[in-house]
Amino acid sequence: MQLSSKILSGMVLGIILGLVLNALGGADPEKTPLIAWFVNNVFDVIGQIFVISLKLLVVPLVFFSLVCGSASMGEDVKMGQVALKTIGLYLVTTAIAVSLALTIANIVDPGVGINTAEAANYIAKPAPSFKDVFIGIFPSNPFQAMVEGNMLQVIVFAILVGVAILQAGDSGKTVLRGCQMISDVIMRMVSILMNLAPYGVFCLLAKLFTSQGFSAIIN
Repeated sequence: MQLSSKILSGMVLGIILGLVLNALGGADPEKTPLIAWFVNNVFDVIGQIFVISLKLLVVPLVFFSLVCGSASMGEDVKMGQVALKTIGLYLVTTAIAVSLALTIANIVDPGVGINTAEAANYIAKPAPSFKDVFIGIFPSNPFQAMVEGNMLQVIVFAILVGVAILQAGDSGKTVLRGCQMISDVIMRMVSILMNLAPYGVFCLLAKLFTSQGFSAIIN
């Protein structure tokens, strides 16, 4: 079975099991303590670990991919143009993704009727000016940018490292080989995690539908 089929199967089985457990009493510890314990200590734990693992791989994957890519282009490539195109492509694709998400969300209204008490208390920060955004893409502390998941700063730093490797001669070639090895290891980690995706999706949906029931599908 292909991975996509496994993930879809995990989604369907998670929904079915969640609906069955919801019909038996849901995740209420007073009514069904055994089901509540299983949902909160098995499904929730596995699902949360899966989501955290996805976040774990984003920064190192982007960083080492860009370092290897920018350092492997050769000295004749105009790196300034490459850097601007990379950052521009990131901004354009991000703008497209946000626009599509807002458009679809306003049409479909997903989640209306589901308990979203945490989201109701969220207060959005005021939008920064273009000047602040432009200055903010240059990291003062690259490690802090990685910790905070500031992808624009990570991209800029990765390109600068790649340019430095390109101009560092033999030492740069040695560092590049090391980065390529790390990149290969990270890609293997991505493959391992994606093979576990069906189980992560199964647990996430099983917990959701045990708590919310059939109304979660409609909403």
